[in-house]
Amino acid sequence: MKNCISQVNNEKGVALLIAMMMLIMMTLIGIAAIMTSTTDINIAKNVKNSSNSLFQAEAGIEEVKVRMVDSSVAQLAVDPFNGFNINWVDYLTTSSAATTVQFNSAASPYYDVTFNANGSNNIYASVQNQSQWQWVKIQHKKDSTGTMRCYQPDTNPPSDVPCVAGLRPIEQVTALVNANGTYKMVRNEIFPIVNALNNRAVSLVGGLEMNGNATTGTYTSTTVGGPPTTAPNPNACVNSAMGGVQSNTTGAGSISISGAANNICGNLNYGVGGTSSVISVSGGSTPNIQGTKGPASANINFPPVNYPGTCATPTHGGAAFATTGGGKLVAGTFTVDTAAGNCYIIPKWDIQQNTQIYFPPGATLYFTNELELSGSNTILGTTQGTTPLQIKGLPTATEVEVKSGATLFGAVYAPSAEAEVESGGKIFGALTANSLEMGGDGTAGGVYYDPTQSTGTGTVTGWNNWNWNQLQ
Repeated sequence: MKNCISQVNNEKGVALLIAMMMLIMMTLIGIAAIMTSTTDINIAKNVKNSSNSLFQAEAGIEEVKVRMVDSSVAQLAVDPFNGFNINWVDYLTTSSAATTVQFNSAASPYYDVTFNANGSNNIYASVQNQSQWQWVKIQHKKDSTGTMRCYQPDTNPPSDVPCVAGLRPIEQVTALVNANGTYKMVRNEIFPIVNALNNRAVSLVGGLEMNGNATTGTYTSTTVGGPPTTAPNPNACVNSAMGGVQSNTTGAGSISISGAANNICGNLNYGVGGTSSVISVSGGSTPNIQGTKGPASANINFPPVNYPGTCATPTHGGAAFATTGGGKLVAGTFTVDTAAGNCYIIPKWDIQQNTQIYFPPGATLYFTNELELSGSNTILGTTQGTTPLQIKGLPTATEVEVKSGATLFGAVYAPSAEAEVESGGKIFGALTANSLEMGGDGTAGGVYYDPTQSTGTGTVTGWNNWNWNQLQ
């Protein structure tokens, strides 16, 4: 009995048992900690890869936004505005050899089911050669019915509406990224920041003179679908939201209105900080201003024209334009020959009475010095009214004149040039100049914001985000 009690009270080996139990417990805790740490590391790695993917996608989208401004030295070759081709698509890739990018192969990481494999798409190499994104696709936004969508800045708030002449399409920029095996697809909808020509007839750096029978207005050209063979004679304010004038001037009397029959179909705005003394009305003039008068909410930024450096001198039928002894172009009706890039440059043109010159649709004409049109039956435009002429004055440009019944169809951007639209001269499109003198005799004329002639013009200085989505 005594021996039994002694064995029961024997505590030998208990410490070892407790130590082993503690060791097992610590081992389990260690294994759990390792597993938790491994899970946390994997989670952090996935979060890092996911974040990197998003950052890489945004980097590709930002490069596209930079390369779609007018001053970009690496601008995408296809202007997303010219022609409003609803099926236009371009790609920016991290591959310098477009032939290695198999967009039409579902087995390829570059696969894009909407890629047009017939070669009509343009593929450009990114400047970000260390990036991990695969491609960035640029295309016009379309709704479920296939209708192209445009940005309407004149509503409050701005709205996304079906495209009509005078509005600009919203662009969809989609980026596909593979960052260490983590795929992401991000789509950004963007709209352009446009200076100078934005639903406005006249944009000026400096002063304005209206000397009687001077009009800024709106008009929808009746020459859509073919060349403008006659000058329209508008006599009504079609849309008072588009026919106004804005100038950056703030000097007293720098906007001068005198004489009878002066009309502004829209707002008359001067520079920020200016007072009512900027506008001087004299000679018994009672101008008809459809909108408001006062300082603009923001001054216009007038970036200089970026000349691509490879434009052609205009010819017709393979021949150069002949001039008279006085330097005027010889009269006649001429169709300008197609040139590479639809881009042309002249030092000076003086176009006289009974001369009509038609450029290919969507052409851009640069001039370095002066552009003058005068006389009845004188027309400068394109062979297709729906795709207008863009006229851009380089920083050396000094003068733009449209007078004595001459008509210009298109949009003029020449912020260094003095402009004169007098004696029945008319511009259908839009005008940007340093200053403007209008009217002066008994023949009505002026500048008319014409959506069919000014579509796609203006200077794009940047892009704002409209909508953002992560697709995968």
